[in-house]
Amino acid sequence: MNRAIPTIMGGLLLLVVCPAYSEEVAPRKPGGLRFGLTSPRSPSPAKQSEPPSAAPAEPIEGTKPAVKAPKKVPSLDEMILFQPRKNGNWAPPGLEFRDVEFEAVDRTKLHAWYCPAEKPRAVVLYCHGNSGNIAWLAEFLEYVRTRHQLSVLAFDYRGYGKSVGTPTVEGVLADGRAARAKCSELAGVPETEIVLWGRSMGGAVAVQLASEERPRGLILECTFDSFKTVAKHHVPQWAFLVPDERLASVRQIPQVTCPLFQVHGTADRVVPYQSGQALHQAANEPKFFLTLPEADHNTPPPAKMYDQIGRFIEIQCPVGRAP
Repeated sequence: MNRAIPTIMGGLLLLVVCPAYSEEVAPRKPGGLRFGLTSPRSPSPAKQSEPPSAAPAEPIEGTKPAVKAPKKVPSLDEMILFQPRKNGNWAPPGLEFRDVEFEAVDRTKLHAWYCPAEKPRAVVLYCHGNSGNIAWLAEFLEYVRTRHQLSVLAFDYRGYGKSVGTPTVEGVLADGRAARAKCSELAGVPETEIVLWGRSMGGAVAVQLASEERPRGLILECTFDSFKTVAKHHVPQWAFLVPDERLASVRQIPQVTCPLFQVHGTADRVVPYQSGQALHQAANEPKFFLTLPEADHNTPPPAKMYDQIGRFIEIQCPVGRAP
């Protein structure tokens, strides 16, 4: 029998079972009130979905990677992992923002929202998860901008929202690098003064960026140690299809030297709590871990999470302190 057939069949099976571990996710308002996000099943406001995701490059110690064009054609596991959405309200009421257009190194056109605070306590680059787009984050962005005085650039990876192209791991990481440079330009601060905030797969993007150049701080929500770990948890018989280096944040985070704030729910069915703990154990000090008892991947986070993130930024990574 052709040895390629089991791999193809496995890939098709992953496509079928993928929804089992691609639950909807997105930041939500404290107190159990969900932000007005958009469900993958409906164009009306709802929430953001999310499974595991894509891959990082080899560990890079402190220096920016060489500029090269990312690959254009996704692999089978990348086609499964990335779940871009185009729908959303692109003129959300109540959100103060600027539409931003910029390009990645391969000239892929990208889109972002820049939400400046009047007197920012920090400048943040927000990396969302593997589904949805920034239009689903409007109320979250306005909340952290006004309540916590954060100037935030939230961007869409290639293929998501108004960004063009097809997502691949290399492409998404290139998009993150371009977004950080654009955030620096808009806020008028060095890239090293930016706090990186990533949720789920977006946390893996943030870890990679932080390993390449030290940011002001790093915030990770329900982020996995590696995508392979998550694949083994959900479909162990087909996990061999995921390369070992695919978003292996546990290999990258030892290169991160900035303050780290990590949060994870104990009942997370998408990214197991133990996966988040393994990532935290591999990280350097100073680091802080907030456990949310009985919280699932998409449970609306309590107000204390945002309050503790605010205190972390104020104490560990305020604007103006030398790295």
